[in-house]
Parts: sequence; C-alpha cells; structure tokens
Amino acid sequence: MTTNKKIFQDFTNLYELSKTLRFELRPQTEQTKKMLKQVIKDDLEKDKLYHEIMKPLFDKLHNKFIQESLRKVSFPINILIKLEEKLLEIGKLQKKRKENESKIGELEKEI
Repeated sequence: MTTNKKIFQDFTNLYELSKTLRFELRPQTEQTKKMLKQVIKDDLEKDKLYHEIMKPLFDKLHNKFIQESLRKVSFPINILIKLEEKLLEIGKLQKKRKENESKIGELEKEI
C-alpha cells in the first residue's frame, strides 16, 4: 500500500480542483472528439424525433384535455356579459393608467 502512495504522490495535489476539472473536460484524443460528435448527433436526432413525432401527439393530447375540461364548465350568460363589460372598461382605463389606477384595482377585485 505504501508503494502505491509513493507512485501517485507525484500526481496528486498539484492543482486546484477547478483546474483539475477544467483539464479533464477537454477532449484529449481524436477518439474522444469523435465520441463527442456522435453524442451531439444523437441529441440532434432525438430533438428531430421529438419535434416531428412526439410534439404533435402531446399537442393533441393537451388539446383534448382542455376541450374535455371546458365542456364541464358553464357560466350563466348574465355573468359573462358583466365580465365582458368590466373587461372593456378596464381596457379603456388602462390607456389612462396613471390617472385611474384606483378605479382599475376596484374593478379587478369585483372580477
């Protein structure tokens, strides 16, 4: 065991940890460069697969979930009319926001 320590003694505690890690992350040979290129190529292929196949499926599933959820919700028409009126009034008041911040706050509380 002591001979192993003597062998590695010349290689340990030479640099700070950050320098050691920085040296380790650099590709050292052509083989590591090729491996890195292959990993990047694989990632690009996975991204392409996701965007062409998976994303449209998830979009359809999400749309179906939203549609089913909204079917269960119903509002009386008079509440929707009042909401629309208040939103239109808020829109008008936002043009003069500095002058009417208190009115906007009151209307937003009512919603």
